[in-house]
Amino acid sequence: MANPLVSVAMATFNGEAFIEAQIESIFRQDYQPLEIVVVDDCSTDQTPFILERYAAEGKLKFWKNNQNLGYVKNFESVINKCSGDFIALADQDDIWDSQKISRLVESIGDNLLIHSDAILIDHRGNQIASSFSLFSKKTTFPKSLTEALFNGSVTGCTSLFRRELLVDILPFSDGLYVHDKWIGLIAFLRNGFSYLDEPLISYRQHSTNSIGVATASFSVKDKIRKVFSTGKIDFQFQDFRNSLEKEKLFVQLLCERIPLKESQKKEAEKVEKFYSWVLEGKNLFGLTAFFVMNLGFLEKNKSLSRKLYYYYLILIAFFYSKRMQKRRLV
Repeated sequence: MANPLVSVAMATFNGEAFIEAQIESIFRQDYQPLEIVVVDDCSTDQTPFILERYAAEGKLKFWKNNQNLGYVKNFESVINKCSGDFIALADQDDIWDSQKISRLVESIGDNLLIHSDAILIDHRGNQIASSFSLFSKKTTFPKSLTEALFNGSVTGCTSLFRRELLVDILPFSDGLYVHDKWIGLIAFLRNGFSYLDEPLISYRQHSTNSIGVATASFSVKDKIRKVFSTGKIDFQFQDFRNSLEKEKLFVQLLCERIPLKESQKKEAEKVEKFYSWVLEGKNLFGLTAFFVMNLGFLEKNKSLSRKLYYYYLILIAFFYSKRMQKRRLV
């Protein structure tokens, strides 16, 4: 039997520095048939011209947006243009192993989605770490919905999923701040989630990553000093609060869009309540208890210093919220 068609979905924006190396690595895949679909989000550098050249040679399909959509909606745009039985998401700056697609297709089994490990490289292509999962203490397969909500287990550029998953994941809701966490979480809820413990891409880290990887060294003292060293403490706290608001909205969108089992609804409600307590400066005891039972206990792969730092930020955000509430009442 012929292999199923795999679509590679790439969303681009000002990626001229690395995009040719990425595309050439996709051309070297040992899997066929393969279609490469690219949508550019109003780049102002040479990215569109590079892609137009490849498209003119018949090597990929290329579209340009009329207005900037942002990377989440741009990924929705490119996914909608894919015709494959499987879809593999691609960033514009990585390098793929030649067996990436073939290994994912042969390993996905009956699952809706599979993702893999990655090698971390810097902007010059030098290796930072041989395993992204180990380096970042990544949760590759969550044990519960709560853990899945607090961990973006799937890194989009390492993933491949079945076309049938599109019914649930698209369209991406307005306000959704990240697409791969959404896709991975829905696959997890559909009991169709798998992980391949092999590094199948070189995941490039550089100053213009939309989402990067935190450094492995982690000093609570250094992190706290950094928060207070800028002279813009209110901004630092508000910035963290904004991230919590995005996470709370993510939970709300999930509950609105996806039919959940009763036990899953209760989990989601508790997570949303946790974020609300922090953002409203209410119930310090309740949010601390939730943190200890869910983030402090369940995330065994995270270091104690990382957990303590996150709790420190939660406390700061809590008291900042409380102060803001008092100001509004005055």
